[in-house]
Amino acid sequence: MRIQNQLLFVALLMFSLSYAAITNASIVRADNQALSNMSWEPGTMKAYVDGAAGNPDITLMACGDAVDDVRNKYATFVYRTGNISGFTVVAKEPSNSYTQLSTCAGACCRGATNYNFNSLYAVYPAHVYAIISTDTVFDESDTLVYVGPSTHLRGYYTQSALESSYNQATGNVTFNIGANDVQSWTGSAYATNSEDHPYFYIGVCDPTANLYYWGCQGGRAGVSRGTAYSVHTGVVSPPDTAKYTKYWVVNGIGTAFCIGADPSVTAVSLNPSTQYSGGTVNVTVSIRNDGNVDITQTFNVTVNVSGVGDVQNLTVSGLSAYTTTTQSFNLTLTNYPSGTRTVGARIATASIADCDSTNNYASATLTVEPAYNVHMYINGVENNTFPDAGRPYNISVKVNDTDGNTPDVLVRVYEVNGINLFAPIQVLSTAPARGLSPISYGQSITSGGMTNFTIIPTGNKLYTPEYAYTNIGAYVGNYSLYIEVFNATTGEELQQTNGTALIDQFNITLLNMSVRTPESNEHPIAVDNQDDYVQLMTEFMNDVFANVARWWLQ
Repeated sequence: MRIQNQLLFVALLMFSLSYAAITNASIVRADNQALSNMSWEPGTMKAYVDGAAGNPDITLMACGDAVDDVRNKYATFVYRTGNISGFTVVAKEPSNSYTQLSTCAGACCRGATNYNFNSLYAVYPAHVYAIISTDTVFDESDTLVYVGPSTHLRGYYTQSALESSYNQATGNVTFNIGANDVQSWTGSAYATNSEDHPYFYIGVCDPTANLYYWGCQGGRAGVSRGTAYSVHTGVVSPPDTAKYTKYWVVNGIGTAFCIGADPSVTAVSLNPSTQYSGGTVNVTVSIRNDGNVDITQTFNVTVNVSGVGDVQNLTVSGLSAYTTTTQSFNLTLTNYPSGTRTVGARIATASIADCDSTNNYASATLTVEPAYNVHMYINGVENNTFPDAGRPYNISVKVNDTDGNTPDVLVRVYEVNGINLFAPIQVLSTAPARGLSPISYGQSITSGGMTNFTIIPTGNKLYTPEYAYTNIGAYVGNYSLYIEVFNATTGEELQQTNGTALIDQFNITLLNMSVRTPESNEHPIAVDNQDDYVQLMTEFMNDVFANVARWWLQ
């Protein structure tokens, strides 16, 4: 976790009523007493030293109700965290770790012009304290005054996230300031040495009611980097109905973290993410407790499809801290128009104290493609069953897509393993089973979604019980009639639906595989294009079959 140039809204913190006349302390420029922030030079890893990153000469200034409240007092800058006892001096003159407030203007006095932050210790972003004493021996009985918020030490350091280190049973978190997080450099004539030995004052704290200073329930003073420190938060075995905002504070700079549950939807995945209307999509929702407190109660995750509404309610029966569960279901796209839709999952957390409500929703994009409905009419009646083989039937085929459009498409009617003079069914070998399978089809392009024509299903006597001994289906497959539709321009096959599910083809049934001899009183059927094409072709077909039959009989 990185902090950069972070300010706290803090003010005066007094530890003794005997120094109540001192009102504030600050970091000021030595030349004009203007408030100053001391910056850190990340490019060279230099600390808070004159000349680094444009830093001016600085000194400490303290103000009181009257000039005598601060005149000739001794003062220094220290690291401290809230009400944790102890401090570390982080500034000095060339020969002293303090400065004397001897230059005064009105009720404000400042120290030596060559006062500076010690590059051995003051190498971090911080909100420091000034400690003011009547002598050169500084202790907790002297006046500690918070410096800020107008001046502070700028820079950055990294620190591991405390949320994930929270232990529900003990109530502790672990600070782990890495061994190489910050390098201290000697860059000042006032630094005592170049030893790389920074200090931290750490704590787990709450801001006070007026946000003026930290009240810390646990912490450590003067810790160094490269070591893990366990710090008590004051919160033990919390329920999932409560959450607590705490701050981890390092050298006066606090960063909020939450103790509590954090139910979240981490992902919504669709398989497939593009599907035809009427098809099925598998929806998988990943749900995680991103918080550091176990969720013990049951909660719901509602899945919604834009333009449709709620489609599924998922139930999660509790979830331990930092664990993930997934739930899946099939979503059927019945009557879904084509286009893109958002499939979103949202957690309802009315009774769970949620540390972060911004992660309770996730979504994925579903693309719906149109599918095509085929309606077939036999002699004007919607039907998909032919009573007899060898008889002509007028059929009409109507095609519309699931958006209600009637585009012009290519309709192809197939007969597989019927009577085909060009390629009669043949068994080529029995081991392995191989045969010659004839496939015939007729095709037409719709106009306004409709096309009309005549077909004559030939059937096949080899598939009747009388000829079951031939086991012809094992060699060439079964007899079938069906319709497929294609894009009239590109020839791409179009996906069909029966209104409730996707289908590969529109199947047609032939009840009687054997050709039935017409009865004497049977009225002849008038078919489309009878006089122009159908009768001519059937007469020619009769001649061809008769000729073949004579050839076989001779």
